[in-house]
Amino acid sequence: MSKYDPLWIWIGGIGAVKLVNIVFCFVCRRRFAAVHTAMNKLTGFLLFLLPLTLAFVKLSYSAVPVCAAATLAAMEEWHYIANKFK
Repeated sequence: MSKYDPLWIWIGGIGAVKLVNIVFCFVCRRRFAAVHTAMNKLTGFLLFLLPLTLAFVKLSYSAVPVCAAATLAAMEEWHYIANKFK
């Protein structure tokens, strides 16, 4: 097991939640939709900055804030989608 395996599992989990959000939205609305929340935009900005930090900080450290923001963004998106269709 390498030191990056937990990071890949975390990224896979985020991707799975985002995929479930897209499928759930399609089932409810009969169209695909991606919610552009402030957290999603912050995550995109952090993803943009991530390669710039690799010269100074190890990937295992610099990816944690990006994954944390992406996790919160996926949860916020799920909350928004779930409450919109009550």
